[in-house]
Amino acid sequence: EKSRGRDINSLEPEGELIGCYFNTGCGIYKNGITSIEIEKDKIRLVKWKNGKSTDLEKRRKLLWDELNLSKIKKQMSI
Repeated sequence: EKSRGRDINSLEPEGELIGCYFNTGCGIYKNGITSIEIEKDKIRLVKWKNGKSTDLEKRRKLLWDELNLSKIKKQMSI
């Protein structure tokens, strides 16, 4: 990931890595695909619709509210 120039900084302020299991599997349907997107400290479930539009935001639909991973981690620790 570093060689591709991607941001792989830790989510932890102390610089430690979080030990987690990420299932980023997807559901493929005739009219599109659903997937889990993880970006920095956010996680979201989205549906990408089939289409010829190059405007990706027109093809992408957020299925659930975006959640903050650090808040989820705190809730799991309680």
